[in-house]
Amino acid sequence: MAADKLRARCAEMLSGGERIVLDAECSIIREGSFPFPNLGSGRAFLTTGRLIWIRRSTPPPLDLLLRMMRTPTTIEFPLSSLEAARRERWGFAFLVRLEVDGKAHFLRLGTGPYPLLRRNPETSEEWIREITGLQVGLINAAAKVETETDE
Repeated sequence: MAADKLRARCAEMLSGGERIVLDAECSIIREGSFPFPNLGSGRAFLTTGRLIWIRRSTPPPLDLLLRMMRTPTTIEFPLSSLEAARRERWGFAFLVRLEVDGKAHFLRLGTGPYPLLRRNPETSEEWIREITGLQVGLINAAAKVETETDE
Protein backbone atom coordinates (compact mmCIF):
# COMPACT_ATOMS: atom_id res chain seq x y z
CA MET A 1 0.00 0.00 0.00
CA ALA A 2 1.33 3.44 -0.98
CA ALA A 3 2.17 5.92 1.74
CA ASP A 4 -0.47 8.58 2.32
CA LYS A 5 1.67 11.67 1.79
CA LEU A 6 -1.08 14.22 2.50
CA ARG A 7 -2.02 12.56 5.81
CA ALA A 8 1.66 12.40 6.79
CA ARG A 9 2.05 16.09 5.91
CA CYS A 10 -0.97 16.95 8.06
CA ALA A 11 0.40 14.87 10.95
CA GLU A 12 3.61 16.95 10.81
CA MET A 13 1.50 20.11 11.26
CA LEU A 14 -0.22 18.91 14.45
CA SER A 15 0.67 20.46 17.78
CA GLY A 16 0.85 18.72 21.16
CA GLY A 17 -2.27 16.72 21.96
CA GLU A 18 -3.97 17.56 18.66
CA ARG A 19 -5.20 14.58 16.66
CA ILE A 20 -6.94 13.97 13.34
CA VAL A 21 -10.65 13.25 13.84
CA LEU A 22 -11.78 13.02 10.19
CA ASP A 23 -10.22 13.23 6.75
CA ALA A 24 -11.77 13.30 3.29
CA GLU A 25 -11.11 14.13 -0.32
CA CYS A 26 -12.00 17.78 -0.73
CA SER A 27 -12.36 20.47 -3.37
CA ILE A 28 -12.53 23.94 -1.90
CA ILE A 29 -14.14 27.10 -3.27
CA ARG A 30 -13.58 30.51 -1.67
CA GLU A 31 -16.30 33.12 -2.06
CA GLY A 32 -15.10 36.43 -3.44
CA SER A 33 -11.99 35.02 -5.12
CA PHE A 34 -12.81 36.38 -8.56
CA PRO A 35 -11.99 35.22 -11.22
CA PHE A 36 -10.75 31.88 -9.80
CA PRO A 37 -12.86 30.87 -6.79
CA ASN A 38 -11.95 27.16 -7.01
CA LEU A 39 -8.74 26.65 -5.03
CA GLY A 40 -8.29 23.09 -6.20
CA SER A 41 -8.55 19.52 -5.06
CA GLY A 42 -6.86 18.01 -2.07
CA ARG A 43 -7.63 16.54 1.30
CA ALA A 44 -9.31 18.09 4.30
CA PHE A 45 -8.44 17.05 7.83
CA LEU A 46 -10.58 17.88 10.82
CA THR A 47 -8.50 17.85 13.98
CA THR A 48 -9.47 18.42 17.58
CA GLY A 49 -8.63 22.12 17.20
CA ARG A 50 -8.76 23.11 13.55
CA LEU A 51 -9.57 22.28 9.98
CA ILE A 52 -6.61 21.82 7.61
CA TRP A 53 -6.88 21.61 3.82
CA ILE A 54 -3.86 20.53 1.77
CA ARG A 55 -3.94 20.92 -2.01
CA ARG A 56 -2.76 18.03 -4.14
CA SER A 57 0.44 18.45 -6.14
CA THR A 58 0.00 20.24 -9.43
CA PRO A 59 2.07 19.18 -12.43
CA PRO A 60 4.38 21.63 -14.18
CA PRO A 61 3.78 24.14 -15.79
CA LEU A 62 0.40 24.55 -14.06
CA ASP A 63 2.16 24.89 -10.69
CA LEU A 64 3.72 28.15 -11.94
CA LEU A 65 0.28 29.48 -12.83
CA LEU A 66 -1.03 28.66 -9.35
CA ARG A 67 1.88 30.53 -7.76
CA MET A 68 1.23 33.57 -9.96
CA MET A 69 -2.45 33.50 -8.92
CA ARG A 70 -1.36 33.16 -5.26
CA THR A 71 -3.38 29.97 -4.82
CA PRO A 72 -2.57 28.55 -1.38
CA THR A 73 -1.20 25.04 -0.94
CA THR A 74 -2.68 24.81 2.57
CA ILE A 75 -5.52 26.49 4.42
CA GLU A 76 -6.04 26.29 8.17
CA PHE A 77 -9.02 27.39 10.25
CA PRO A 78 -8.92 27.17 14.04
CA LEU A 79 -12.35 25.85 15.06
CA SER A 80 -12.61 28.78 17.47
CA SER A 81 -12.49 31.20 14.50
CA LEU A 82 -15.50 29.71 12.69
CA GLU A 83 -18.35 32.22 12.62
CA ALA A 84 -20.78 29.75 11.02
CA ALA A 85 -20.79 26.21 9.70
CA ARG A 86 -23.63 24.59 7.80
CA ARG A 87 -24.37 22.06 5.09
CA GLU A 88 -25.84 23.32 1.80
CA ARG A 89 -27.10 21.59 -1.30
CA TRP A 90 -25.58 22.72 -4.62
CA GLY A 91 -27.18 20.89 -7.53
CA PHE A 92 -26.43 17.21 -7.04
CA ALA A 93 -23.75 17.77 -4.38
CA PHE A 94 -23.67 18.84 -0.76
CA LEU A 95 -21.12 21.39 0.43
CA VAL A 96 -20.02 22.36 3.91
CA ARG A 97 -20.06 26.15 4.16
CA LEU A 98 -17.60 27.62 6.64
CA GLU A 99 -17.54 31.33 7.40
CA VAL A 100 -14.28 32.77 8.73
CA ASP A 101 -13.44 36.48 8.93
CA GLY A 102 -16.57 37.33 6.97
CA LYS A 103 -15.62 35.10 4.02
CA ALA A 104 -17.31 31.87 3.00
CA HIS A 105 -15.39 28.73 2.07
CA PHE A 106 -17.27 25.82 0.51
CA LEU A 107 -15.92 22.29 0.98
CA ARG A 108 -17.06 19.52 -1.37
CA LEU A 109 -16.21 16.41 0.63
CA GLY A 110 -16.26 12.71 -0.14
CA THR A 111 -14.25 9.53 -0.25
CA GLY A 112 -11.72 8.51 -2.90
CA PRO A 113 -9.76 7.20 -4.54
CA TYR A 114 -8.75 10.55 -6.03
CA PRO A 115 -10.07 12.00 -8.39
CA LEU A 116 -13.28 10.08 -7.82
CA LEU A 117 -15.51 11.62 -5.17
CA ARG A 118 -18.05 9.24 -3.65
CA ARG A 119 -20.30 9.32 -0.61
CA ASN A 120 -20.63 13.12 -0.70
CA PRO A 121 -23.99 13.37 1.16
CA GLU A 122 -22.87 11.06 3.98
CA THR A 123 -19.40 12.60 4.27
CA SER A 124 -20.67 16.19 4.39
CA GLU A 125 -23.26 15.24 7.02
CA GLU A 126 -20.62 13.50 9.14
CA TRP A 127 -18.29 16.53 8.90
CA ILE A 128 -20.92 19.12 9.85
CA ARG A 129 -21.99 16.95 12.80
CA GLU A 130 -18.38 16.59 13.98
CA ILE A 131 -17.50 20.29 13.46
CA THR A 132 -20.55 21.32 15.47
CA GLY A 133 -19.68 18.86 18.25
CA LEU A 134 -16.07 20.05 18.45
CA GLN A 135 -17.18 23.69 18.54
CA VAL A 136 -19.56 22.95 21.42
CA GLY A 137 -16.73 21.15 23.23
CA LEU A 138 -14.41 24.16 22.79
CA ILE A 139 -17.11 26.54 24.06
CA ASN A 140 -17.78 24.34 27.10
CA ALA A 141 -14.06 24.03 27.86
CA ALA A 142 -13.63 27.83 27.65
CA ALA A 143 -16.64 28.36 29.93
CA LYS A 144 -15.26 25.86 32.43
CA VAL A 145 -11.88 27.63 32.52
CA GLU A 146 -13.63 30.98 32.95
CA THR A 147 -15.73 29.77 35.91
CA GLU A 148 -12.67 28.20 37.55
CA THR A 149 -10.74 31.47 37.31
CA ASP A 150 -13.68 33.41 38.78
CA GLU A 151 -13.71 31.23 41.90
